[in-house]
Amino acid sequence: MGFVIDYIEFLNDIIHPFSKASSANKCKNIVVDESTQKAANITSSRIINKNSSINSQNIDSKNNITVDCGPLSRDPFYLQFKEVKYDSSGKPIPNTGCPMFGCCYNVLQSSRIKLKQINKNITEQTENIVNDVSQTIKKNVDLTLGPNSKCSKFVNKSINETKNISMNSINNILDITKTQDVNANQDITIKSEYPLLCHNKCDKQPSAGEISQAINIDVISKNITTNITKNIQNNVIEQISKADTKMTEVNQEKLIVFSIITIVIFLVLYLMAFVTVELFCSPAGNFIPPFIIPRICDALENVKFIEDKYKFVMAFIILYLMVEIFLKTIICLIIDGASMKCIPFVNYFL
Repeated sequence: MGFVIDYIEFLNDIIHPFSKASSANKCKNIVVDESTQKAANITSSRIINKNSSINSQNIDSKNNITVDCGPLSRDPFYLQFKEVKYDSSGKPIPNTGCPMFGCCYNVLQSSRIKLKQINKNITEQTENIVNDVSQTIKKNVDLTLGPNSKCSKFVNKSINETKNISMNSINNILDITKTQDVNANQDITIKSEYPLLCHNKCDKQPSAGEISQAINIDVISKNITTNITKNIQNNVIEQISKADTKMTEVNQEKLIVFSIITIVIFLVLYLMAFVTVELFCSPAGNFIPPFIIPRICDALENVKFIEDKYKFVMAFIILYLMVEIFLKTIICLIIDGASMKCIPFVNYFL
């Protein structure tokens, strides 16, 4: 069965020459997509809020409030660009997009800022936070690309493989957080351990958004989400890289066999197409419905630069339709399951 699945994926790459690069970019980008991050932030902040003091303290305007929105980083994860445009081969177009991380909040109004005291036992919730945030990311991937997509499988595997790494990182963040006392009578410094995600469109001023809750909860939640997302995305990229080299470097013999099988399949399909042309374009074909086929044959036969070659041209047209209507549909159903994009020609409009 593994041989068949490997061949189906190989054939899919043949008839969709640029889909691999495009799918890889979609997979990497959806994990860190703004809507995904917002949903994940809500998930983590909900748990932290449940484990924080009920009475939040409004900070008086006389307090000195400093918000450190995160350090500069050379980590490739924080150097990603959003709203990047891609060419037909799936490669990013230069000078498109804008930085995804490194923003700060909109102008702060101290009278609107509040803090919450986080309970000392918050680290007991680490596993719940990691599980819930990870599943939120997975759900967004499933909604966007489909639960049977290769990306969904990559993300699911990444969640399992990075859980312990994420738990250790989140524990460190929460250990620092629970030792910080909230006191409205002292100068206040809110520090983000990592660069904050930008929520602005590329043609707008860079911003990490408005503060809609206690600022320390907001920063912690974003740090947690970013950390978990980073681990998942890095693992996804690694899996994509391994998948790309699997057929081309690891098993040359299988690659040769797959190539031969593909040539045979297309030769058989072409012969079937040519026989179809002979049947419908022969004089007897004028009496075989649909009648539009003989009319196309007659029209091509009268085209000067085609002349006697019109049957070969018709055969290639029918071969193309066979691939688009039947072959691509079967492959799509095997790889992605029942999906709208498996309907013939729909991919051209998605």
